[in-house]
Amino acid sequence: MPDRGHGRPDGHGFLLVTDLRDQADILGARERAEEGPAVTRGPSARPAILIVDHGSRQAEANELVVAIAARVRVLLQPEFHVEYAHMEIADPDFFEGVAACVRAGAREIVVQPYFLGEGRHTRETIPGLIEEAARHHPGIAFRVSAHLGLHEKLVEVVLERIRDVLDT
Repeated sequence: MPDRGHGRPDGHGFLLVTDLRDQADILGARERAEEGPAVTRGPSARPAILIVDHGSRQAEANELVVAIAARVRVLLQPEFHVEYAHMEIADPDFFEGVAACVRAGAREIVVQPYFLGEGRHTRETIPGLIEEAARHHPGIAFRVSAHLGLHEKLVEVVLERIRDVLDT
């Protein structure tokens, strides 16, 4: 897949978004900010965002990605369809999440790993899941953005949590 200025080919046949500026480009945030309101795409043309976490046996842990997806959905609708999935252990699993995106008419799915650090799951497991999903959905373009990683907003969250403890 050619690099369209949004990341680097990752060797798995889909594009890896390399930083949040690239991610903002994919979401069209720069264009929307510069050009005013975005033109709403028809439901059959909407790209999808699939936020994927690890999955847990604890329901409360799985609810976090549900809440994150709901907030992202509010910010990105109607231009994007947003789903969530768990990589393993809990439902919906990755393939159910992809199927929901396809049923919604997505022709492109951006997979957002909801992981703090890079590890085996972000380097191997998720790319493998995407390759398998692409075989089952040959007309769908898949791209994957980077894990959450080091970002100033995450540093701010850590500092806020520390302040909360110190202020009590």
